[in-house]
Amino acid sequence: MIRWRAPDWPSVSLNTDGARKGLEQAGAGGLLRDFNGNWIKGFIVNLGTCSVLSAELWGLLHGLKMAWENGFRRVQVGVDNKSVVQLLKMDSVSDTENAALIKTIRELLERDWSVHLEHVYREANYAADFLASYSLNSPIGLHVLNSPPTEIVGILCKDAYGIAHPRLVLS
Repeated sequence: MIRWRAPDWPSVSLNTDGARKGLEQAGAGGLLRDFNGNWIKGFIVNLGTCSVLSAELWGLLHGLKMAWENGFRRVQVGVDNKSVVQLLKMDSVSDTENAALIKTIRELLERDWSVHLEHVYREANYAADFLASYSLNSPIGLHVLNSPPTEIVGILCKDAYGIAHPRLVLS
C-alpha cells in the first residue's frame, strides 16, 4: 500500500508533477503542505508544447522557487518521475534538450537550505498529479494558487488522514 507521507516538523512537503496531452499541450503543477498535510500554497503552469520530462523538470523548478521565495528552508520533495531524480544526481548531463533547465535546478538546490529530493510512486503524488492535469486547461503561463481548487480537497483530506492506495508491482 502506498500513501503520501507528511514531512517531519519543521520541514514542508513539496510534491510536483508534469503532464502532457497529445503532442501540443504540456503542463505541470505542485503544492506545498505542512507536517499535518495542510495546504500552504500551490501552482499550475501551462507550458504549451514540450516533452513530459521537460514538464516534470519545469514543475520541480517552479515548486522549488515557490518554497524558497516563501521562506521555507527545510523541504522534502517528492516527484513520481524517477528520471528526474536520476538526472539531478548525475555528475554530467547528456540530455541537451533540458541541460539549461537541469543546471538552473541544481543551482537552486545548492542554496543554503536543506532539500531532500526523492522518487515517490504516483499513488503518493495524487495531489500534484491532479494539479498537473488541471494546468492543461488553464491559460499559458504560471498561476499561483493560494488556496486549493475545490476539486482537490478530497485528495488532500485522504492524504492528511494517511489513506493508502494499492499498487500492483510486477517483478
